[in-house]
Amino acid sequence: MLLVSVVVDAHSYVVCVGIADYPGLQNDLRVSANDALVIQRLYTVNGHADVRCFTYADALVSNVKTAMIETFSKAGVNDAVIFFFSGHGVSGGFICHDGFLSYTESGRGDASFSGKDKNRDS
Repeated sequence: MLLVSVVVDAHSYVVCVGIADYPGLQNDLRVSANDALVIQRLYTVNGHADVRCFTYADALVSNVKTAMIETFSKAGVNDAVIFFFSGHGVSGGFICHDGFLSYTESGRGDASFSGKDKNRDS
C-alpha cells in the first residue's frame, strides 16, 4: 500500500468593495462599507490571503479595476479568487462611488485572471 500526502499551497486573492455613501443623499446604504471590512478581516485573519479593500470614496472604478488585475493575476490554479461587492448593482455590473463598472470591464473572461500552475510557471 502506498500512502501519499499532498500539501497544496493554496492562497486566497481577495478584492472587496463596500459602498454605503454614494454621491448625493438618496442612494446611500446603511452597512455596505462595514460588510466589506468584515470580509477583509475574515480573510486577513486566515493568513494565507492577499486582500485589497475599498470603501466609500476609495471605491472608484479605476481603483477596483486596477486591484482586480493586480491581485487576481497572482493566483495559481490551486488558489481562490474572490470578488466581494456590497453596494448598488444593476444588470451587467456594479455601481462604484464614481460610476458604473461592467462585468466585462471588471475582468470577466480576462486572460490575465486565468490560474497559473505555480509548479510549471515559475
